[in-house]
Amino acid sequence: MKTLLVIGLFVISSSAFSAVYKSYDSNQSCNLYRVVNTDQAQENEVVVYSKNVYGISFENLEVDFENRKAQVQVMLNVTLGLNRSLLSGKANISADNVNFTELINHLNRKVKIFENICITDDNQIIYANEFKAE
Repeated sequence: MKTLLVIGLFVISSSAFSAVYKSYDSNQSCNLYRVVNTDQAQENEVVVYSKNVYGISFENLEVDFENRKAQVQVMLNVTLGLNRSLLSGKANISADNVNFTELINHLNRKVKIFENICITDDNQIIYANEFKAE
């Protein structure tokens, strides 16, 4: 029991945790949300969420076959399972998005966790990138 408590305190106090920063990707005309270490913010970024975030994932996929789009809840993965939604509603992935298949296949967050995601003002997901191996 003591070991579990010590490990829990270590996880909570670890400095490896990140925050979510928002900037604008002018090439794709979308808002770029990045999970980075708190001391790695760039000049043009604002803090969206400063808790212990370790990635971004998708949940609750809904496919609209008539309108050829999918909707997902974009989630911030927070330590100890206290995940929260990045947006107030669901984000859309249009069938004409060149990354459509790849994006909807990222639904399983235990396998795929994003480092950044770019979403337009009308909640269209343009792209998302996984963490790169260092």
